Amino acid sequence: MDRVRYYWIVQIAFSFALATLFICSAVFFKQLPDDPWERFFSPLLQIPALMVFLASMRILIRHKRHHEDDRDLLRCYVCGIVLMTIGVLFMLLAHLATVPAS
Repeated sequence: MDRVRYYWIVQIAFSFALATLFICSAVFFKQLPDDPWERFFSPLLQIPALMVFLASMRILIRHKRHHEDDRDLLRCYVCGIVLMTIGVLFMLLAHLATVPAS
């Protein structure tokens, strides 16, 4: 763990968890409560995001201990950012699909 510190690994795992949160909110949009805080703390969103965070932390730490190269971790971070962007776009489309036309 010489060049990449644990906080980078936490940040990468957090990006995957946020991507999961956004994608789950797009998939389960109609089943979520109307209140924004209840929606954010809904188990439909929090449980998958927490599981992805823990699994990706374990995978990334194991990868870092067995490989000295950090390029794969950078690719994982970029992949997490791309997935977050896709999740936000899907969430926006899901919201726009439920808004009645005026």
